[in-house]
Amino acid sequence: MPVRPKRLELVLGAIVGVFFLLVLSPQGQCTFDHPDSRSTTAKRHGKISFEDNASGRLIRDRTAFGFTSYLASDGINLLAIYTTFDDAAQAQAAFDRELAKAEKVIKKGKKNKEGQIVGERAQIVLLGGQADIVASKPDERFAAVVWTDGASFHEIESSSLRDVLALEKVYKY
Repeated sequence: MPVRPKRLELVLGAIVGVFFLLVLSPQGQCTFDHPDSRSTTAKRHGKISFEDNASGRLIRDRTAFGFTSYLASDGINLLAIYTTFDDAAQAQAAFDRELAKAEKVIKKGKKNKEGQIVGERAQIVLLGGQADIVASKPDERFAAVVWTDGASFHEIESSSLRDVLALEKVYKY
């Protein structure tokens, strides 16, 4: 079966991204599923749609997290990171660690974008060296939304806060 150029570009981009994640990540551990090994889904929010192009596991703070990378229709890459801990206290501790790494906390509260109460939620700014998404420069800034919901922990990172907030609205966990 011939590989379409756009699909090949996405696959190569995901492979290069995971390679840099392995090299730049202090934990240095990551696995991912090849995009052709599962069905690709598209999510849409308003005029922006999102296509998942890679998923797998990464190790952060000695904990396994799942991840899914998305490509937005406006060309922006996003990374969703998630896990479910044994209890809400562990999810809260992961949330607190992410806030401690933030260069800036834009907004913090207990409600998500739909107004539903969650454990904790924050919009933050991360420097490239602190983000899980691949940075081209160490001082590059990334927007992120981090939240807990009981024992679950979620984070969406990107260079675009607008895209992060749009993906958060359609992100199903």
